[in-house]
Amino acid sequence: MSRPAGTPPPAVVAGLNINGLAVARTLGRAGIPVYGISFGPPGEEARSRYFRRVREADSANWIDLLLDWAEELGGNTPLFPVTDLAVARAAARSGDLEGKFLLPFSPPGTALDLLDKEGFHREASRLGFPVPATFFVSSPEEMEAALEEVPFPCIVKPVVKTRGFLRSGARKAHIAHHPEEAREAYRSFSSAEPRALVQEYVPGGDGDVWFCLLYMNSRGEASASFTGRKLRQWPPLSGGTSACEPAREPKLEEMSVRFFREVGFQGICSMEFKRDPTKERFFMVEPTVGRTDWQSALADANGVPIPLVAYREMLGLSPPPLRRKRIPRRWIHLEEDRAAASALRERGELSPLAWLLSMRPPIRWTWWAWDDPAPFLARIRRRWKEKFR
Repeated sequence: MSRPAGTPPPAVVAGLNINGLAVARTLGRAGIPVYGISFGPPGEEARSRYFRRVREADSANWIDLLLDWAEELGGNTPLFPVTDLAVARAAARSGDLEGKFLLPFSPPGTALDLLDKEGFHREASRLGFPVPATFFVSSPEEMEAALEEVPFPCIVKPVVKTRGFLRSGARKAHIAHHPEEAREAYRSFSSAEPRALVQEYVPGGDGDVWFCLLYMNSRGEASASFTGRKLRQWPPLSGGTSACEPAREPKLEEMSVRFFREVGFQGICSMEFKRDPTKERFFMVEPTVGRTDWQSALADANGVPIPLVAYREMLGLSPPPLRRKRIPRRWIHLEEDRAAASALRERGELSPLAWLLSMRPPIRWTWWAWDDPAPFLARIRRRWKEKFR
């Protein structure tokens, strides 16, 4: 594909979810042509004005579609997979992509190791980083042995979110207060994915979950970093982020950078921490590697556009100037945050006024954007059609 003089190389976003939408907006606002691959029929995300073109592929064979697209895109095209499965598939076929697409991570083997929770826990423990007591099981018998040792309450979740696990519809994490709850949680997904993690539950609420988002360069330094904390999750205590805000805690950046440097990882990554308020101590919970988190939109809203930093680093360009906002902005996924707030109100942990105050502007919304309203409007239309049907 020949590009007009002065036109930057295109980028491909593999996976059209709200994470992919956030990446497309960050790159598109910088004038970068963005192409998308949807795993299944395209949703409202594909309506974004920042996608030049969207193609549909199965999540298992999207690399083949990508390779067919390579000549049209021009070669050495920055690629942004936005799900763990997409990162794993890109890492496994990195040899096929070489010379055609640029990956936002290296080396592929380290990315695959860190995608596996057992691999991460092994490395973190070996290097002396603080992690909760954790046991790995792959059968009901091993689960029984783990239940003899793990302190309660504990977390039960799959080691890797495989396609089988995602099709099972099971929750990504369960909090068990006694052994029978842990057994039931394991049974909910073990037929689809037998490998599970049984982990000590660190005390504290959703507001005690912190994160550090990074782009690690080839020198083992952070070209970009951003620290924040969650306000709420859905489901509470064990779900995904529904609201978060910027925060300052320099030691989390230091720990995160040191971990990824010592394991030899380069590229987009982040580390999630849980703060134990009883001990005033942070524990590493899990990393994200090779892709952005949902919270990447929070970093972008506050002047740290990690996808843009990654794009320029992949092309061998200097990173863009980072200008942090003087007035901090929150990020809210409204649909899930309403559910989280409702659950917290029922438990007497959040008043309606406190919830409204937490949404005072300025805010970066998941779907709505003044310069890109089409995904939000398409979502509203679909909801009204479903309601009246």
